[in-house]
Amino acid sequence: MMKARIAIAVSVVVIFIGGPQVTAESPDKAVFDSTLAKYAEIIKRMPARFNLATAEDVDRLTVSSPIQLHIISQAAFQGGAPADLEAVITPSDSWLAPVQLDGKSVLFVDARRTNSGWKPGSAGRAPLARKWDIITATLAPGETARLITVPGISSYYVSITNRAPNLTSFDTIKLEAAAAADFVTVPAAETLTTIFQRVATLQNTNQTAP
Repeated sequence: MMKARIAIAVSVVVIFIGGPQVTAESPDKAVFDSTLAKYAEIIKRMPARFNLATAEDVDRLTVSSPIQLHIISQAAFQGGAPADLEAVITPSDSWLAPVQLDGKSVLFVDARRTNSGWKPGSAGRAPLARKWDIITATLAPGETARLITVPGISSYYVSITNRAPNLTSFDTIKLEAAAAADFVTVPAAETLTTIFQRVATLQNTNQTAP
């Protein structure tokens, strides 16, 4: 079993593609290499789950530029929906890198900063990866898409810089072929109000739970 794992790990081709989101704070290429190699055998057993047609596609996967995950704490919603999106977005210690096949994102691998250095994470989030391509296809020069989550809320959001304040849930993004043309950002105030309602419901449920 160990020999099989090593053979599969070696067969994965990992290319680190530079981009504007890569900074001195981002994980080294080797961290994402390690994560993808670790999960190569699992991906080969279930290729369809990772947007792949065959197990052989794993050998052609490449890793693209990492994305820093940003968070909005539930504490930001204690007094209601925050009025200023930028004031409540905080960079996290987690980074995700799209894994691509023939230039299309099929899944993410992630890594997290710890006190002892960078820790390789997991491989997955296949629907998220496909939607990320839809989002980035709409970006104009000078715009950047920020990936955002609210701990405790099982959703991801995107905010695109250099536009009117916006925050769009990935749950609203379609996966059809024409999805990029249909993608429209949602005003930040609207989505923050929706998140506030979800946070309030979650907190009320926790308070009333036996």
